[in-house]
Amino acid sequence: MELPTSSDTVEESTLSHLHLTYRWAIEEAPPFKQTDLNALMACWRMPARAGKHDHITHCVDFARFFFARATDPVEEITKYTVRISGKHAKDATKIDLPPE
Repeated sequence: MELPTSSDTVEESTLSHLHLTYRWAIEEAPPFKQTDLNALMACWRMPARAGKHDHITHCVDFARFFFARATDPVEEITKYTVRISGKHAKDATKIDLPPE
């Protein structure tokens, strides 16, 4: 895969570990395990259901891929929820992801 040049636009880029310029790691904070995001992204594959430049679907798919591998036990992730806007109701039994 060819790395984008400075003249490439967002529409021409793709979500890929090849674009990472730093080492990214998540520290352990139970139920989340320490995770090397660079290595994890290198294992992730774009979903076939999404187009090559469908960034939103790719990001959501990678987030699911991350949580399925970084949570121990994996069932613990079902206790959490994320709401970007306060307009959506959330199950009272769910808790927010830790801020850090």
